Amino acid sequence: MARGRGDLESRSHEVLSPTTSLRHLQEARLYNNWTQAIHGSSRATSSARAPIITIPHGASGKDVWVSPAADQTLNQTPTTTAPVTPAPAAPNSHGEGTVSTQLPSNDTGYTTSSGYKWLRGEGQEVDWAGWVWNNLNIPKHSFLCWLVMWRRVQTKDRLKKMQIHTDELCPLCEQELETCEHIFITCPYASTCRKLLEDQIGINVSIVDLTQLSTWLQKPCNGRFRRRVIQCTYAVLMYNIWKQRNAAVWRKCIASHQSTVERVTKEVYWRIVSVMPKKVSCTDKNWFVSVLS
Repeated sequence: MARGRGDLESRSHEVLSPTTSLRHLQEARLYNNWTQAIHGSSRATSSARAPIITIPHGASGKDVWVSPAADQTLNQTPTTTAPVTPAPAAPNSHGEGTVSTQLPSNDTGYTTSSGYKWLRGEGQEVDWAGWVWNNLNIPKHSFLCWLVMWRRVQTKDRLKKMQIHTDELCPLCEQELETCEHIFITCPYASTCRKLLEDQIGINVSIVDLTQLSTWLQKPCNGRFRRRVIQCTYAVLMYNIWKQRNAAVWRKCIASHQSTVERVTKEVYWRIVSVMPKKVSCTDKNWFVSVLS
């Protein structure tokens, strides 16, 4: 049965009887050496004090005998290791920023925040991260928007660079080369859906590229909640446009503009309802219900 610290400490101060077993003696001596190694001089006994373990008078040698090898092991003290010099910072797997190998430290010691920042590394800061990773967004929509803003969506112009032979026309309009800017901004199908959605929400904005869209989504409007709802709406719209693009490629069918807008408003409405923030005014709630219900 395992013994606690108090049990071992009480045993280490008691006078051992002649019948004390070798196992008890070794446990007590090991605890004494461990305590002195951890606490140093604050727990160590001085030469004027009696030893912690007292060998009783009259005890036979076989009762308290410890082999030289075991005695040497029990009296060993922990050794200190030399500090490890960290390697210089190296580029991360994406070639963006650096990943430091030096452990985080500060004047007050280690913190969870510093450890998380050390594991994450130093990446490139972008101005569109706020609306892409808006916590009102559906996660799969945020992931697609992240790919779009990095121009990593597998459009036909990228497939051509990968030497994948396919036609280069946009499957939604079949008029221009399919690029990231075209499929989400300048394509007639995408621009019509965006115009219908903006009329329903009650906004009027002219967008010519993804950079301008990102800048506009970051601008403040009538309250933080309304801005986040609009950001979520555009994220859902971009996801449904990409979904219709894939349907045109693989199933040769495209939903109507009105059908796509209705699907977008329905997804936004139920998403916001499920994650509605607690601190939202009645005015903002009424606005949300009126434009998206």
